[in-house]
This record gives sequence, C-alpha cells and structure tokens, in this order.
Amino acid sequence: MAPCRQVSADGITVTTWTERADLAANFLTETDVDIANLKTKHEKDKREAKRIWSAIYLRVTGTVDERKAQAETHETYQTAVAAEMTSLLEFEKLRNRRDTANLVVEFWRSWNKAKTDGVI
Repeated sequence: MAPCRQVSADGITVTTWTERADLAANFLTETDVDIANLKTKHEKDKREAKRIWSAIYLRVTGTVDERKAQAETHETYQTAVAAEMTSLLEFEKLRNRRDTANLVVEFWRSWNKAKTDGVI
C-alpha cells in the first residue's frame, strides 16, 4: 500500500496509514466534548427560535395566517433562526470531520487485520 501523504491541521506531515489512524483516533478522543457542546448549543438555539416565534405570534393580531406570517418575518425571529443555522453548521462540520476520522480508523483496522492475516 502506498504511504499516506497528508498534512494534519497542526502541520504534521503523516507518512503512514498507522500515523494517520493514530491522529484520527486522537482527534476523536479530543472532540468528544466539543461535539456534545455543539449539539447542545444547536438544540438551545432551536428552542430559542421557537420561543421567539411563539411570543411574537401571541402578541400580534389578525387571522391565523397573518399572525404566522408576522411571526415568520419578524426581525427578532429571523436573527434567532440565523443563530440556529450557524450552530447547526458548526455541529455538522465537526460531525463530518469525526465521521471521516472514524472511516480512517476503520480502514486502518481492516488493512492491519488483512496484513496480519497475510492477505496483503
């Protein structure tokens, strides 16, 4: 198998799949709390946006559709939705990086097992 030529975020050049898997495993360990915090922040932001929408809806007058439209287009609600989308984006970016790290570790495990068994 060809060496893995990759530069990590901290500038370390990785030359083997074992080194790459080690970095990936470390990344997973180091980001456990970060991913939980980002998920919690997103949930809080989502609830805050719903709370703001409800408060606006109850405060305005008109038909049901008019009240919904006013709540949806209100500046405060739009700001809350933007914050919710930002926190979702940050959560998804880290989750995707962790998924990639998991794939690297699983690839290394499979490759190492095949190498140990003499398949490759």
